Amino acid sequence: MKYLIAMIMGLTLFVCAPAFATFDKVNAMQILTAATATGAGVRFKPQKALRSFILSGVTSSGVGAASVVIEVSNDGTNYITQDTLGLTLGTTITFDSGVFEQPYMYVRARVASISGTGASVNVWMGTGGK
Repeated sequence: MKYLIAMIMGLTLFVCAPAFATFDKVNAMQILTAATATGAGVRFKPQKALRSFILSGVTSSGVGAASVVIEVSNDGTNYITQDTLGLTLGTTITFDSGVFEQPYMYVRARVASISGTGASVNVWMGTGGK
């Protein structure tokens, strides 16, 4: 699964990047792991400005929904919304993604809402560029 996510992150950065962007290296890391309740994850300090995000989620039975907000900050205390990713959850894994190129120092994922039996979500962040 980790290899699949890393490959998707690389392709998302490549396909969605502006034409002028070049990549020295693409790095991927999981920034939210099996979150089952609302709240913010820990902050990360990416080394590159171009970032892509993949949200995945699943339920143990039935259907559900999840909304995750990607937040950014320059001081690590005051965060603003950069993007909102949403999913309709089921017993098979579903995905949503987003890309942005902003030079914020810190990034975190915050689960705004989650519902469904045994619902959980994961967020991966890929970084690349010069």
